Amino acid sequence: MVSFRSSFRPRAAEERVQTSFRVVVPVSGGSVDNRLLESLRKMCFRRAYEITLVYVVEVEQSMPLDAELPDEVNRGEAVLRAAAEIARADLDPQNGQVYTELLQARSAGAAIVDEATDKNADVIMIGATLRRQFGRLTLGETVDFVLKHAPCEVILIRQALPNWITDTMEWS
Repeated sequence: MVSFRSSFRPRAAEERVQTSFRVVVPVSGGSVDNRLLESLRKMCFRRAYEITLVYVVEVEQSMPLDAELPDEVNRGEAVLRAAAEIARADLDPQNGQVYTELLQARSAGAAIVDEATDKNADVIMIGATLRRQFGRLTLGETVDFVLKHAPCEVILIRQALPNWITDTMEWS
């Protein structure tokens, strides 16, 4: 079992091949993004970092993968711009860089895992909200895929349970 605290500590000298802490952070424009960026600031405090903020536009199977989706792309660019501004304002620019990536893919989960692999990420920080699907609570396909296939550690930040869930739960 991996301790959450160990993610914040620098690795041992023999494991430390790269000089900066590489983090891939998928953003969606939702309220959980602020919690992700706040946690990211704490994680990268006084340490060299490379942060890649990722927004994935999911393309339906009926459309070509390189289809032009101007509304979705504009929303993605706005979300990335806002997240990058917050990240850059909170972090010391002398310790690292904040990059943004707007991706088009069939599956957001697969795109996030591929980006983490390409960037040789140390960790993926992903946010989630519980939803009800087919009568069951779920974090969604994207989070499930990332947790199962990520080549690195994954830090999941789940929002507090909404009232509609806690009101229907029976506590024994």
